[in-house]
Amino acid sequence: MTSQFETKNTGSAIKVAAMFFAILVFSGLFAGCESTGSKQALNRAVADYNSQHYFLAQKRSAAVAKKANGTLRDQAAYLAGLSAYQLGDFVEAELQLTKAARSSDRVTSGRAKAVMGLLRVDQDRPGDAAGLLNEASISMQGEDSHQAAFQAALAHDKAGGRIPDYVADQIYRHRATQNGTRSSQTMVDRKAFSLQVGAFHELKRAQTAAKKIAGVARANDLGRVRIVKKRDDRGRMLFIVQFGRFNSRFDAKDYHRQIGRKDLIVAPLAEPTL
Repeated sequence: MTSQFETKNTGSAIKVAAMFFAILVFSGLFAGCESTGSKQALNRAVADYNSQHYFLAQKRSAAVAKKANGTLRDQAAYLAGLSAYQLGDFVEAELQLTKAARSSDRVTSGRAKAVMGLLRVDQDRPGDAAGLLNEASISMQGEDSHQAAFQAALAHDKAGGRIPDYVADQIYRHRATQNGTRSSQTMVDRKAFSLQVGAFHELKRAQTAAKKIAGVARANDLGRVRIVKKRDDRGRMLFIVQFGRFNSRFDAKDYHRQIGRKDLIVAPLAEPTL
């Protein structure tokens, strides 16, 4: 059984999920003049993350961040912060992500600011979240930029503030790309969220968890509990237990607070990948 804090994260060994707007991919294998040992250690940390082994991913990437230099150090700090976020350790997440956000590499900096924006959402600070997500949308490109801008607009709206013109322009482009393209449909799908009970390697454990939470789902009119079958990067079966479907992370967080269950997390809506 994996941790109750673990969410849906799949992809190749060089992919890191950012939870809310895209699968973020490091640019190739980790480049630079760093030692081969550090590169290999960080690649192992990425593989651990994508296999939902967040504790190992955090430990390994934090170690690389301490001894590496330049972009590799910043990427390691980003992964360490992202892993800590998944584990619910917001203090460590903030520490590592703040380092990564100072990176001279725009993509790494943007990713770090995007996840810091999620931290601010969890802390019920939508104004600060909007600012970080705005900055992230400028640093990133393509779908990631559009989705960050879209989430920034939701944060601005929740904070009761005016949506900046350049964010509105990004939203316009984001919506324009959704007309009839397969990739844009993927972006739309990624905006759906759910309340997650856990991720399990044994079906029996997943069924037990689903049965225990079914009453909570019914009491809050969130429908039936789902068990979604997926495979991790090592080909092992994984059973994701979720309930409820929400159009934004903010809506999901509101329900999460109302329910008051600390054993639940907000996660992207899981889809089967068999």
